[in-house]
Amino acid sequence: MTLKDRRFLANFAYPFGKIGFRTRLSIAFLFFMIVIAIGTAISFIGTERSIYHLDRSRIAHEQLQLYLAVTKKSNWLLRNLYQDALTDRPSDETLNRELTAAIRADLIKLRDLTRIEVPLVGIRTAEAEEEAEELLSLIQIEGGLTGLFNAVERFEKDAPSLSAIEKNDRLEGISMRFDRDFMAHIEDILEDERGEVQRTDDAAQRLAVFLELLTTANAVIALPVAVLMLILLTRGFNSAFSQLHTGATSLTKGKMGHRIARLGDPELDQLGLAFNQMAEELSKNRAHLLKTNDSLEQIVQERTKELETANRSLGDADRLRRRFFADISHELRTPLTVIRGEAEIALRGNDKTIEDYRASLKRVVGQAEHTAQLVDDLLFMARANAGQPRLDTTSVALNELLKNVAHDFDSAAQPKQIEIECDLADDHLVVVGDRRRLRQVFNVLLDNAIRYSSECGRVRITTQRGAHGIVVTVEDNGIGIAQEDLEHIFDRYYRGGNASGHTDGTGLGLPVAKAIIDSHQGTIGIMSTLGEGATVTVTLPREGQIQSVA
Repeated sequence: MTLKDRRFLANFAYPFGKIGFRTRLSIAFLFFMIVIAIGTAISFIGTERSIYHLDRSRIAHEQLQLYLAVTKKSNWLLRNLYQDALTDRPSDETLNRELTAAIRADLIKLRDLTRIEVPLVGIRTAEAEEEAEELLSLIQIEGGLTGLFNAVERFEKDAPSLSAIEKNDRLEGISMRFDRDFMAHIEDILEDERGEVQRTDDAAQRLAVFLELLTTANAVIALPVAVLMLILLTRGFNSAFSQLHTGATSLTKGKMGHRIARLGDPELDQLGLAFNQMAEELSKNRAHLLKTNDSLEQIVQERTKELETANRSLGDADRLRRRFFADISHELRTPLTVIRGEAEIALRGNDKTIEDYRASLKRVVGQAEHTAQLVDDLLFMARANAGQPRLDTTSVALNELLKNVAHDFDSAAQPKQIEIECDLADDHLVVVGDRRRLRQVFNVLLDNAIRYSSECGRVRITTQRGAHGIVVTVEDNGIGIAQEDLEHIFDRYYRGGNASGHTDGTGLGLPVAKAIIDSHQGTIGIMSTLGEGATVTVTLPREGQIQSVA
């Protein structure tokens, strides 16, 4: 491209380059739509005209072939008559009738084709007038042929009674009539049909040349303009995209201060502005992330301190575990020592009576049962802590169970003249649970209430329906529990100072009770004031609630 051509292109593109990218894209889209519309119109018109010329050519060729067939069959009919007359043999009337019928059928086809062709060329056109004249000529030919056929029929009828000279004269008359009424018209029509075929073929050829020229002109005009518009659309993009690429690369490398200058196009300038805003937001987010990182480091330090505290708690738990095993060793050693001592006493000497042996065995059985209960409670708590408690669940009528427990402890309460009250609100309080374990819970609670109550005291058992299930309370007016001991009341082998000085115990009752209630998806809690008694509250899910959970 020469310098002059470049200047021309620059002068032409300058006003176009000042237009926004969207407007330029719209103009290009409109141009391509116009090109497509022109091409579509050319294709549509060309196809329509081609179909028209093909129909005209087909009809013209069919008409020409039919006229030739009519001429051939008519000549064949006359030739048969001449041969029959000259050889003085009977005419083949069947063949003559077949030829006559075939000629009539061809004439009907010609008439139908002519009627089809008239609306095809239009009603008010010169071609329509020619087709109308052709239809009139066809009618005249049909009339002439009808007269010829009638003359042939009469000749065939009279032929047996005619002499050779008379046959010849009659045939000469038929031939002259054939030439006058048929051949004169058929030659003109054949000439017209040949001319129509030629005109139709010429028109189709001219249409093909015209469409070719029009398509070529459309392509010649559209291709350079399309290339020019593509150049104008992409003009300036390389620089803009280069700046955007450089900006993105800078941000990737952490250079948050990089900004995009004006890109020379309204839409691209908006893109550059959006990029700068994004860079500004990234810069702010980076500062925020740094600040958040500092906060996280501080949180990590705090969590580290908490972990250290938890580690110390684990150390305390380990010490409690060791104490637990030591306590178990102590608890198991005592009944085992008793059992061994009773057995040794029973075996020492030969002057023992049966009652002495029976008494020793009863004490051994009692200690064995105490040891078995202790081991059973420890195993249950271990399984409960592992999430695998073994419960033999069934529907339990809670009020009936509490009445039985209260009745069992009447004998234990009488020596201290302690009154046991049962204020049971509803006779239809049913829970799903292990009857034996639930009885063990309330045995523990009632035993503690009586054990730590003063003489002439009162223990009150109540039940009621609560929002979260069935609530059972065991209330006494005994020695109470100090506030500092309430936090550890459910710890294994923990006994508050007030309880330790009051009566003996293993410290396993309340921990076992809590493990049983937790296994039943319930809750247990204690409220107490030192010197005024304690209230234990147990909440168990109702039968429908625990089944829906299951």
